[in-house]
Amino acid sequence: MKRFITIHPRLLSGILSLMTFAAFDAHLSTVFAQGTAFTYQGGLNTASGPASGSFDFTFTLFGLDSGGSPLAGPLTNSATEVDDGLFTATLDFGPAFTGANCWLEIGVRTNGSGPFAILAPRQPITPSPYSIIAGDVSSPDVARLSASGFQVFSGTNLFTGANSFNSPGNSFLGIFTGDGSELSNLNSANLSGTLPDERLSTNVGLLNGTQTFSGQKTFAAQSTFNGQSTFNGAVNVNALTPSSLLNIAGDLQLYGSAVYQHLQLSGGNSTGFLYGSYAHFGDGVHLGYNYYADAGGTGHVINTGAGTSRVSVGYGNIELATREAGDGEPFIRMFVQDDGAVGINTTTPAAGVTLDVNGATLLEYATSIYGNLSVSGVLYAYSSAYKPGGGSWASYSDERLKKNIHPLKGVLDNLLKLRGVSFEYKEPEKIHELAGLRIGMIAQEVEKVFPDWVSTGDDGYKSVTYRGFEALTVEALRELRAEKDAKIAALEKQNEQLEKDLSEQKAMLARMEARLDRLEKTAPRVAEDASRRLTQLSNERH
Repeated sequence: MKRFITIHPRLLSGILSLMTFAAFDAHLSTVFAQGTAFTYQGGLNTASGPASGSFDFTFTLFGLDSGGSPLAGPLTNSATEVDDGLFTATLDFGPAFTGANCWLEIGVRTNGSGPFAILAPRQPITPSPYSIIAGDVSSPDVARLSASGFQVFSGTNLFTGANSFNSPGNSFLGIFTGDGSELSNLNSANLSGTLPDERLSTNVGLLNGTQTFSGQKTFAAQSTFNGQSTFNGAVNVNALTPSSLLNIAGDLQLYGSAVYQHLQLSGGNSTGFLYGSYAHFGDGVHLGYNYYADAGGTGHVINTGAGTSRVSVGYGNIELATREAGDGEPFIRMFVQDDGAVGINTTTPAAGVTLDVNGATLLEYATSIYGNLSVSGVLYAYSSAYKPGGGSWASYSDERLKKNIHPLKGVLDNLLKLRGVSFEYKEPEKIHELAGLRIGMIAQEVEKVFPDWVSTGDDGYKSVTYRGFEALTVEALRELRAEKDAKIAALEKQNEQLEKDLSEQKAMLARMEARLDRLEKTAPRVAEDASRRLTQLSNERH
């Protein structure tokens, strides 16, 4: 059942009077310093009249008569006896009374039952003056008057409010503690000791703390910054007319005898580094992005999801290194020796060459090479390849460099097994070939005759390299010549026989012609003799 409760507090001045009287009554011969606790008396009425019984009270101190935040409390006094409407409570809010007006908010409920009912309005607290203690009070914690009229504080004293010391004769013989936030108009020339950092201007440098300089600073002499320093504005070193955030008129040196040094430049999603690392790359200057090697030679990748790169300049050599994302330390792609030889994917260019390429090489546009080109892999010439002065690609052929030398046999028959065709590539751009009608051979057919001419790439496609084709051509021509010579010899022998036979036939014909001549010369006389004989025979018969 909710009760209608009213309260009628007594004047606080009377309460304080009773409290002071009690203190003096208890110790008449000794003076004690006033504490912060005080006694509050009030009256509690119900709807039917003055209340009696056991009640719980809460007391909260405010600086306003309504609203605002509490200054202290709440304090809970449980099981407080109320007799005929009157009750007494001892309250201690600590050093909450500074001289300003205060109000007390009171809540009440039946002992241990239900929520507290907040009584309205708040009750104002009216202070009573304390008696001024004489200057000869013996307590060291109580201010006393000296013979000259000044107050002497010989012990530890706490000033919680604003205090003014206007006389030049004010002196502090002991130790002054506190943050000094209320001190003003101090002459620093008269101060000694250590001044707290928080009392210094923001433009005053600190020896052992983080400091922000909001104004322009000039360091006329040599300055050393051993810790981490942040410069939000332009920094000028011997530069009178700055044009960027960092302006240096002179040399910038990063050095250390045993300490590894590097310059870190942030950019994009990773970081660039300018450094030296004798333990890993040797003497030189190294520029890397997303990668660097520390003094111990250990490589570090900043963003493992991105590629890495490095350029190194050493004693007479230059290295260019790159690596795909997730593969770690950059791999050397180009190496330039002190003699000018350039290696691609190799750090040891072959002796006597200007360019040594370890891997497939594509010459897509006009490219001129004056000197030796060494390619350890495939060389793609996307268009025609020209060799000034004619000739062919050279290879070592000195007999002193060879062994197991044997003549080629049956070359012509093998060459005749090959088949030349015309064709077009399906997707020439994917294999670095030209579009249009082409002439060549089929790798699978060539492989059956000359297997060492055919190679299979990682993609499974076959390519043909005509190795020793010149030698095969020469030997094939030799075989053709041998066959021709044999046929010519046989024909010549046959011709000789024919000529012999013809000569014999001619001699026979001559003999026959001579005989015929003789026959022709004797034929008339024979005919005449025959006619005469016939006539004679005929005459004889008759």
